Amino acid sequence: MKNLKNAALLSFLAAYLVISGHCLCLAQESEENIPITTQRLSDRVLVLSETVMGNNITAVASEKGIVIVDTSGLPSTAAKIRRIIEKEFGRNDFAYVINTHSHWDHSFGNQVFPEAVIIGHKNVIPGMSQDKDYIPRRITMLEQRLKENTDRLKNTQAGSEEARNIETFIETLKREIFDFKNVFVSTPPHITFNDRMILNLGDITVKLDYFGRAHSTSDIFIHIPEEKILMTGDLFLDQRWVPLFSAQLVLDIDRWLEVLHQALDGDNPPVKVIPGHMDIWETEKLALWRDYIKNLWEKLKSAKEQGLSLEQVKEKYPLPEPYYYLRDRGHSDERINTFHENNIEAFWSQLFISAADVIEKALMEGGIQGIEAAKQKLAELKKQPETYLVSERQFNALGYQFLQRNILPYAITVFRMNVETFPDSYNVYDSLAEAYLIMGDKYPSILNYKKSLELNPQNDNARDRLERMDELFEEYHPTIPEDALYAAGEQTGLEGPYLGQKPPGLKMEKFAPGIVSTKGGHEFSCTFSADGKEFYFNRGMTIMVCRWEKEGWTAPEPASFNGVFRNHEPHITADNQTLFFGSMRPNPERPDMENPYGIWKMERTGKDWGKPSYVGYGMYVTTTQDGIIYITDNDYKDWKKFGIARTKLVNGRFGPFERQKGGVASPAPGRMAGSHPCIAPDESFIIFDSYTIDPPFRQAQLFICFREEDGSWGKAANISRMLGTEGNIAASLSPDGKYLFFEAESDIYWVSTEIIDKLKK
Repeated sequence: MKNLKNAALLSFLAAYLVISGHCLCLAQESEENIPITTQRLSDRVLVLSETVMGNNITAVASEKGIVIVDTSGLPSTAAKIRRIIEKEFGRNDFAYVINTHSHWDHSFGNQVFPEAVIIGHKNVIPGMSQDKDYIPRRITMLEQRLKENTDRLKNTQAGSEEARNIETFIETLKREIFDFKNVFVSTPPHITFNDRMILNLGDITVKLDYFGRAHSTSDIFIHIPEEKILMTGDLFLDQRWVPLFSAQLVLDIDRWLEVLHQALDGDNPPVKVIPGHMDIWETEKLALWRDYIKNLWEKLKSAKEQGLSLEQVKEKYPLPEPYYYLRDRGHSDERINTFHENNIEAFWSQLFISAADVIEKALMEGGIQGIEAAKQKLAELKKQPETYLVSERQFNALGYQFLQRNILPYAITVFRMNVETFPDSYNVYDSLAEAYLIMGDKYPSILNYKKSLELNPQNDNARDRLERMDELFEEYHPTIPEDALYAAGEQTGLEGPYLGQKPPGLKMEKFAPGIVSTKGGHEFSCTFSADGKEFYFNRGMTIMVCRWEKEGWTAPEPASFNGVFRNHEPHITADNQTLFFGSMRPNPERPDMENPYGIWKMERTGKDWGKPSYVGYGMYVTTTQDGIIYITDNDYKDWKKFGIARTKLVNGRFGPFERQKGGVASPAPGRMAGSHPCIAPDESFIIFDSYTIDPPFRQAQLFICFREEDGSWGKAANISRMLGTEGNIAASLSPDGKYLFFEAESDIYWVSTEIIDKLKK
């Protein structure tokens, strides 16, 4: 059996060397650049520290084999650690790997010990899976840092200490990228447990206790009484705050105290505490923090019974003097007090129902109407302070959860709730500004960063982002994707109508690939000028324009009227004199409106457009040859009440809306009323899109209704089904009526309008 284990190890090492393209001597030479320090605690215990991330890996030699506690975050690091352990102990019978918790920097080296049985709490497996799914994003971040530091090195004096440090960091980044791309194999535990597990290894006993939800959902204590050592993972670290926990978890404080009591007050208490990173502790320091947790928890439970507020609690229970030893670890008094107050708030929140959790549930279960339901629910919760805790930190954490999941409207909603609840906090405005930036709303992002800086002039993040707003906006929402064939406004040399593209038949085709439709951009909603010499479309939150000039068509560039606002869905009238578009410009009638999205228009002034003027609320304008307007009548309080309306301008503003009925209002069972209308110039037909009524409110498809003899709209026919596609919105017609444009797969497609004739027949 041992030979089979060694064969597995040799197979791994051989694979690593083949993949890396190095001979053994080069691999050993590169290992010298992996900084590992060792510390012997006894004949049987070796602590190895990987100095890049400060990880502590503990190796214990028992009668029944070597036990490894944590394996670092990279296979290459773990491979060197393995060789050091083999040399130190003069043996290679690795029996067990124990992960203190799931996080990648403690478990991604597991594969280097293929013959060992891997043990961890049951939550390690889903935690490792989550970290594994994050690897592509991690690689992208590492590659970006590699580029930044490579550029930085070019501007640094060669041979200087700074240059050497950058070069070392670059080599580390390259190694991380290589490992994640070519070597890493997720290797989760073979054996898991819920509460407690004991390993009898002959001369030593290994006791594993689930600590409870804290730093993660899988933290454990590992106690070896015979060696008087206790391994605590990332729960207690001097260089950061202790106890170390996640603000996003419900904490198991009572269990913490139970496990700490078992470890510290039993018959064989430890003498040394080995954290997951940095310095080894004496047991007295862990006892100090056990007392901190115990005393604070008891005081807060008593304070709740007395009816005290969170602010009163913070004032009543300052941090005791013994804990100011953290000054010696580089923390200022202000930072230490902030840590303590954060702990108070986190512990205090365990005594209440989290309002943030309730709001998250309301948003997720409320579907498309969840935003208004959540707002009403929060107003109710605020009236019950004895039961529900409205925590700035918890709401901020929830907002960032939605940002990470790319549910941007919910993120904005939660951050706005935080601003309204804690209007004097600079941090809530900073978070809201970031969300608007990611959403593509530059104007409110600027306003909220300015407000944050006003409340806290020391907020360097807000100052930096305001100074770099244009650069950041282009980074988040590039107007010229990397795969675009031309630079902004560059002459393409393309001649002829429709950007010189070959017209499609009855099969839909991507429009102007590499010019308009790109892999790196989100393009949708387009309009040609009546003379066919201007083409406007959306790329993300920016309206782009191409022009047919003497030398040919220019490549897309941002239209001059975008400004700092999110702009959508341009439409030029048949007389070529008016351009309508949607915008997040402040509503002049209601400047404090939460969602100011409305329709604006500009009139021709020679070759350019005049100043934008507000027309009214609504979404996606389309017009007939007589200037009749069709528009999406959008009620933000209930998206299910969206519909298409007919109107006209009265003194420069929309007149009364006339809701359209028939197939426009009921295109198909299970689908919402139409939106994003595209009206025929003579009003003989109307094309629109419709979403499913139930979550996830997707699967948008294009429909068409023809005008009946009595003036009503007939039954809707499904265009998308005929084309064999879905996810289609924002249709528009070419000025000559020959082609239909629409969005599909985040690109603009077009097809011959002969398809309309077929559907009519």
